[in-house]
Amino acid sequence: MSYWIFLIVVLANFAAWCVLDKFLYDHLERFHPNTFEEMGRPSLFPKNNLAVQYTTIRFFITRKHKALNDSYLSKLGDAMLALFILDVAILLASGLVLYRARGA
Repeated sequence: MSYWIFLIVVLANFAAWCVLDKFLYDHLERFHPNTFEEMGRPSLFPKNNLAVQYTTIRFFITRKHKALNDSYLSKLGDAMLALFILDVAILLASGLVLYRARGA
């Protein structure tokens, strides 16, 4: 049963990340084309790889979205940062649970 809950949480988290990514890329392309170009013209699926995700994560961890003085982008970046922190917490908690379950 707990595996199903974990799977649902992970899938919901993935879906939320994809939606926020899409909003971020569309907004940057439309309102901040220079920043969009600097990030390598990222997209959700055609050009999505680890390098694109690293650039995206670095963009909001370093708070570069705040420097653009765009309230929508600021809220979006903050939401993505919170989701990223949640992702890391889920990953660490999952590893701990699996480690303890294996040892028990």
